[in-house]
Amino acid sequence: MKTGVCWLLSAALVAACSSDVGDVGDDDDDDDDDDDDAVTDGGPGPGDSDADVPAANVIRLEVDPYDVRAGTERQVCKLYNLPVTEAVDVIALRSTMAGTSHHFNVYKSLGSNRTDPIASGDGVVHDCSPAAGQLEGSEAYLFGAASAEASLELPPGIAFHLEAGQVITLEHHSINASDAEIEGKAYIDLVLAPPAMTIEHHADVMWLGNWYFYLPPGQETTATERCTVDYDIEVMRLASHFHETGTHFSIEHWKPSGATEHKYDSYDWEHPAAVWFDTPISIKAGEGLQWSCTWFNTRGSAILPGQDSTDEMCIAFGLGYPKNSLSAEPINCNPPWF
Repeated sequence: MKTGVCWLLSAALVAACSSDVGDVGDDDDDDDDDDDDAVTDGGPGPGDSDADVPAANVIRLEVDPYDVRAGTERQVCKLYNLPVTEAVDVIALRSTMAGTSHHFNVYKSLGSNRTDPIASGDGVVHDCSPAAGQLEGSEAYLFGAASAEASLELPPGIAFHLEAGQVITLEHHSINASDAEIEGKAYIDLVLAPPAMTIEHHADVMWLGNWYFYLPPGQETTATERCTVDYDIEVMRLASHFHETGTHFSIEHWKPSGATEHKYDSYDWEHPAAVWFDTPISIKAGEGLQWSCTWFNTRGSAILPGQDSTDEMCIAFGLGYPKNSLSAEPINCNPPWF
């Protein structure tokens, strides 16, 4: 197991990020999945390379500098039509943030209008709600970071596939706890596959959200949700996200028989594990992932699910690819936002 970048939507006012990577055996019905070779070592992901990438193989997208007033926080977005003339395969994403950054997320547009020209007001930095397109089903999550510099390197033969002109949303959240105005900004480099590289599968991020829970004051509460898949998928990586009252996040491979195989644990809301599997988890159509969040509400009032850092969340992420095809639609198990 090695460590990569943390994926998150929104955490608490001071957020850090770390992640770990792991390996399990084949996921047959009789597999014991001992995770014997899982280690957390702070190393790079399986596709990392120290080699310099030619500038021609990199697309840089930026959130231009913006002001954050003293004692406030600000979440902004900037949209792009991907500036290429033909589809590209992205084998790595590398981000940099400035200011007192909380998180930096990247989404791709879905649907029949995914390559439509963006409105002029969307192509400049503007205030926005977190994950608005993801929650309504018009976007799919690609990447997230909560450290000043972060990267996601995909294994050989695997890439994110983006179309010419596809709408890409950059979302940056800065928090200014000081008594002076600060400047927020961020950028991401999309590292493209060289023309000679063979891409066997197009990856996507499974977004698995649970928004149906209630946390009474002074109590421990656990909520469990499940998402089944409609095509065979190989899951390379699992990660999670909840907020500061979260104490334990677990993920299992669920089967229609009711059997589950434990795959993931994280006990630190600020530094959620992001586990790479050298042998992916094979999830067949009709099977799925089941995830549980446990919180202890130390506050004097109830906590509800929501988008603010003082609310709570319960989101699992799975990075995977279709087993039997080059591409498939991203899996998004996200109950209607309320």
